[in-house]
Amino acid sequence: MWDNQKSMLSYHSGVNSAHPYESRWYQWIVDGRPILYYLDTTSFPGKKVAFAAFSNPVICWGGLLAVVTTAVQGFRRRSATALLIVIGYLSQLVPWMFISRTTFAYHYFPSILFLVLALCYIFHTMAEQSKLRWKPMVYGMTGAAAALYALFYPVLVGIAIPTEYSTVFLKWLPSWPV
Repeated sequence: MWDNQKSMLSYHSGVNSAHPYESRWYQWIVDGRPILYYLDTTSFPGKKVAFAAFSNPVICWGGLLAVVTTAVQGFRRRSATALLIVIGYLSQLVPWMFISRTTFAYHYFPSILFLVLALCYIFHTMAEQSKLRWKPMVYGMTGAAAALYALFYPVLVGIAIPTEYSTVFLKWLPSWPV
């Protein structure tokens, strides 16, 4: 098993060719550089077809805040559940901090599970403290995540869309290639 780990580290250290959609771990945590698999701007006049992989901004940004909050609560309450979520998140992210090879946003995708778990943990904690108005927040965040999924659906599956739709509604950050 140890030899296998050394072999994997050796492989990942050796892939260094540049790629236009490569990104580093610190870009992943804020959804700073999605990967574009396919782009066609010429087949359909006035439309573009793009197929990209990126995180849902509600889950990515809200989940990152939830992981930090879960870590704080885990230490304050000595919660094994909270610490398990944080350790799971970090175990998926931290190894990539030491990899010098060309990396992409999809390397972060296993971490998204722990972002969702952190959000669930925070909402569960809020529900336990009935004095907080947690239902509107849970429903609002769930609705916002579903709405963004619908908004970004065309570029998640490669459907032709008007070019204006892409530039007005989907390009939230300058580094987003959609």
